[in-house]
Amino acid sequence: MRVVSRSSAPISLAESRGAATSAEGRSGPPTLDRHLLDYVRILVKRRWAAVATLAVIVTLAVVHLQTATPIYEATVQLLIEHDTENFSLQSGVTQDRETTDFYNTQYTILQSRSLASRTLAAMNAWTHPELAQGTLEQTSIFSGVFRAATRLVQRLRGEKNEAAPAAAAPPPSAGTQETPAQTRAIDALLARLTISPVKTSRLVDVKVRAGDPKFAAGAANALAKAYIDQNLEIRISASKETTDWLTEQLSAQRERINTSEQALQKYRENNDAVSLEDRQNIVAQKLSDLNAMVTKAKGDRIAREAVYNQVLAIQKQEASLDTLPAILSNSYLQQLKADISRLQGDLSKRSQELGDRNPVIVELRTSIAAAEAKFRQELAKQVEAMGVEVDAARTLEHSLTQALEAQKTEVMDMNRTGITYSALEREVTTNRQIFDSLLARTREKGISGELKASDVRVIDPAQVPQSPVWPKRNRTLLYSVFFGLLLGVAFAFVFEYVDDRIKTPDEIKAYLSLPFLGMIPAVTEKDGTRPLLHDRETYTPLFSEAFRSVRTNVVFTAENRARSIVVTSTGPGEGKTLVAANLAIGLAMTGRTVAFVDVDMRRPQVHEMFGMEKEPGLSDLLIGKAKGWEVLRKSPVQGLHVMPSGASVGNPAELLSSPRFERMLGSLLKRFDWVILDSPPVAAVTDASIVANRAAAVLFVVGAQTTTRAAALNALEQLETADATFLGAVLNRVHLRRDAYYYSPYYKRAYEKYYMPAAQADEVDVFDHDESAVDVDVPPVEKVQRG
Repeated sequence: MRVVSRSSAPISLAESRGAATSAEGRSGPPTLDRHLLDYVRILVKRRWAAVATLAVIVTLAVVHLQTATPIYEATVQLLIEHDTENFSLQSGVTQDRETTDFYNTQYTILQSRSLASRTLAAMNAWTHPELAQGTLEQTSIFSGVFRAATRLVQRLRGEKNEAAPAAAAPPPSAGTQETPAQTRAIDALLARLTISPVKTSRLVDVKVRAGDPKFAAGAANALAKAYIDQNLEIRISASKETTDWLTEQLSAQRERINTSEQALQKYRENNDAVSLEDRQNIVAQKLSDLNAMVTKAKGDRIAREAVYNQVLAIQKQEASLDTLPAILSNSYLQQLKADISRLQGDLSKRSQELGDRNPVIVELRTSIAAAEAKFRQELAKQVEAMGVEVDAARTLEHSLTQALEAQKTEVMDMNRTGITYSALEREVTTNRQIFDSLLARTREKGISGELKASDVRVIDPAQVPQSPVWPKRNRTLLYSVFFGLLLGVAFAFVFEYVDDRIKTPDEIKAYLSLPFLGMIPAVTEKDGTRPLLHDRETYTPLFSEAFRSVRTNVVFTAENRARSIVVTSTGPGEGKTLVAANLAIGLAMTGRTVAFVDVDMRRPQVHEMFGMEKEPGLSDLLIGKAKGWEVLRKSPVQGLHVMPSGASVGNPAELLSSPRFERMLGSLLKRFDWVILDSPPVAAVTDASIVANRAAAVLFVVGAQTTTRAAALNALEQLETADATFLGAVLNRVHLRRDAYYYSPYYKRAYEKYYMPAAQADEVDVFDHDESAVDVDVPPVEKVQRG
């Protein structure tokens, strides 16, 4: 099969599809480029599916709200004070408790079975209907249907339903175990109880949910009161137990104090330790003083020995000895040394003037010798004195050391006596401190026990709730609208995805790889009369302009190479006969001679459209019962002859395959400019494939939103097998205004302004006038009188 092309030779459909696939760079069915407006058009088209989904979801939500059993929640807010002091018998100081452990313990107590039992007993609610139903459930008509279905399945499987809870019994007596009925009542209350601590505070919300708002508020308040009473009882009981224990310990501690004090007094008398502390202070001070004196004497002796040893080492060296600090500090020696220096100066001065033998010089030398002797004598005395001082320092150090050792002995003896004394004294002091602490704690507990105050207070008591916490009407409706819109949009796109019917010209070109020749709007038939272009009362201007566009495209595409055209479609109901008839009429209106042949001998319709008799017709001609001039009839349109289908036959495919049909078609092409063949649908019978093989081209009619892509492709493959040549495709029965979201790129209402005035005016047949004025040696067109 081939596709007619104006610019080149006919191209086969397979080659055309292959080229489209190669251009897209992929295999498989082609796809269309999507724009945001395309998705908007999909939503507009599928708006009723989306609206229906939204309506269903909202309706279900409303039904759920109307049938749901409301659940009310009452909240009582408690302040739980933390006792931050914990008494320690050993230290008598306070210690912080573990805050987290304390509050977690209180939350657990609030949900304890014993507290729930006290609450039910205080409310006398063991037989309350609220607790008879057991666990609180969020019920509505849907949950009821689900439970009924579950019970039905259980019956079908032979399972037994759980027994209904028995009536609640009176509260359990002290020291007795719970009965099954009491257990169910307590479990039901605990199932409705929620403990919610308030962050960064000592507050806690105790919440009770119930179907009865008054029961919810009463249970919350009763639980809070029972918790406070229980906490107070625990505190009083603990205080009493502590007081009794402290009293017992106080008596025992008093006996220990008496015993320890008697032992201390007896030790004092036996060891003369009445003033032991004062004596210890004196001896210790004396020991400290002697220790300091010994240290000082030892240091003085070491210093003197060092100087003396140095003097002894250089005693014979007067020059060096004279330089010692101990010698330099002696004023008398320094004075003698100065006198020697002065006399030596005078001697040196006068010896130059008087000479060595002068009496003055001799006298000076004698004086110098006497001064030096005196200096050495004094120096020796000084050295001897230093030795004496060293001996004295040694003696003093020795005596002080002996005194220190004696004092140490005395201190050791006194310490031995004081160890036992201190131990006895510490025991007395410790016992007295413990006794004082026990006495103070006993008095404190006695006072706190009389106060009977609790560290739990009610901040906000529970009020009877006015509105349920479930179901939340506003939120449920809002969610239903949101999810309804979401599901509606999703369903709209799902339906569009599933819907593979051909709807737009782009889909014809993309999926069928056929040239698009035009689209025909859907029109409303009046009294069963189909719209034809020669009858202005049956069509609209939009309809006529659409066919004129199709006619123009057919003429320009064929270009005298495809003058015999088969009009067919995938299946029945796509309007192929209407398209074929109006195409034939439109071609005839251009002054061409047209033969319109109804080759659909199974369900013929052409004769009805033109108001003719069905017989004789094509079938009569092919079987030899009629002549050509008998079956070819004039129509109301000038230049258009119509050949009806003829009598019904049982073998139309064989007649169309006969040489007589081929000769008949050749005869028509010699006489007429165009031959339009209205064939049966391709998918229904094989007649269309036979006729397509005989004709020059095929005009494929696609019903908008009627034919699926798969069916159309199968029809094209059958025609391709018959080696047919395609002229193009027409999209028929397009609802331009109803489905404007699809066809807005191809049609706008403003277009009607251009052809509406012309359509309202009288049409003029230019071929009714003298043709000689415009004749340019063209063979005259055959005149056919209007019927």
